Amino acid sequence: TSIELWSAYFDLETYKALLDDPEVWHFMPEDYPNPLSEDMAMALIELSNASNHHQVYAIMRDGDVVGQVRLEYDVEQDNPSSAEISFWIGRPYWGKGIGRDVVKLFTTGSLRDNPWLTSLIARVHDENAKSMTALRNAGYVVEGTDPKRANWLKLRLNRDDTGL
Repeated sequence: TSIELWSAYFDLETYKALLDDPEVWHFMPEDYPNPLSEDMAMALIELSNASNHHQVYAIMRDGDVVGQVRLEYDVEQDNPSSAEISFWIGRPYWGKGIGRDVVKLFTTGSLRDNPWLTSLIARVHDENAKSMTALRNAGYVVEGTDPKRANWLKLRLNRDDTGL
């Protein structure tokens, strides 16, 4: 089984099938647009491709799109050399270690490709044990409650702690 990241590659049918699921949205900061219309799915794809304040990649497993990972810049006013990692995986692919593999792969690549970054942060709902485990296994440390959202925790990985 191999995990790869493809630059903002999504076809509408696959994206909508994976993301039109209230369970996937349960641990996302946005509300589930019930149902996810084709127009909304297309708008989300276009947003992923159009912005220069983030990098978005499709998560591929054995040639199939299974989710998305994003690196967003300018997320901390007092620390412009940080960026935020976030990801989601379609429910048919949960429990297969994909999150663990993606976080490690994307963290390493993000720090390698952005040498000016001194740290990466992640925000996780306090009930999302799987994502929390994936991030902690990759070296992220809980800093505390996220000041932007109730019931969310903020984690950080400092470049100096990685050897990169």
